[in-house]
Amino acid sequence: MLAEREHLLPLAAEGFDLAALHFPRSTRAAASGADNFYSTPLPVGTTVEAKVYSAYVEIWHGGHCVAQHERCYGTSSTGVELDHYLNVLQKKPGAMAGSTALEQCRAQGRWPAATTASGESPANGKAVRLARGDDPKSVLSRTYGAARVRQAVEEALLMGTSS
Repeated sequence: MLAEREHLLPLAAEGFDLAALHFPRSTRAAASGADNFYSTPLPVGTTVEAKVYSAYVEIWHGGHCVAQHERCYGTSSTGVELDHYLNVLQKKPGAMAGSTALEQCRAQGRWPAATTASGESPANGKAVRLARGDDPKSVLSRTYGAARVRQAVEEALLMGTSS
């Protein structure tokens, strides 16, 4: 090794990305990557770059990371983020109660169970507006953190108000 060292090139100054790259077109607000689907905040039909790492998946569009998910292992699994569906749910709040995104969010302890009614309820619309915030482009959980939003929702429910 000592004899060969003087003949070796120096180490590369730049690293390289250790991700498997996929270029799927988003369908149903989700993009495929490594045989699974991951939600995106982009319109259906948008071509994205999915970078699949060993522990997580990043969805890129226009040079920006628009979504990051914990990697799903297996086949045809779905990783969804409730934030990515809020604009759609604002138009159809009745779909919120049975949505996969809400189910996964609750399973992770990031959404209080009492905030969403079943069926077409005004409470669903209020819950969507609460999660989205006043500005449709901002999401309260991104601004203040999921734990703080959850605490505020639970306190409002204890006081008997949803506004």
